Amino acid sequence: MLQNELPTYIIVLPQQAKVAFVATSIGAVARTSGKSYGGVYDRKVRRGLIFNYIYPCYDTLYTNSRENFVADLLQCLDNWEGGAVMSNTTVYQGATQVVGRPVCRYGMPNLGR
Repeated sequence: MLQNELPTYIIVLPQQAKVAFVATSIGAVARTSGKSYGGVYDRKVRRGLIFNYIYPCYDTLYTNSRENFVADLLQCLDNWEGGAVMSNTTVYQGATQVVGRPVCRYGMPNLGR
């Protein structure tokens, strides 16, 4: 940068940060599970994981390490799709803890709707 130039800053709006986080989460789950990006996106949309868990819980989820976050998302997808649940895990509407880690209050879909 030249001495007389002012630095250029990029301002990221909260909404943009959330959308980028959702996109990153899809890519990370796809790479970890060996699935296609489109396939993971379809699974998340079909189960409502993006708009009922990741997006509203952004403030809590983005503080996790990528490894923990991806593991939680894979477990959540399996749970919401009726797959096997880990024996030491209890997830329910209004949960505050899953395997010792805090989760968002939107951690399970409202099945009564």
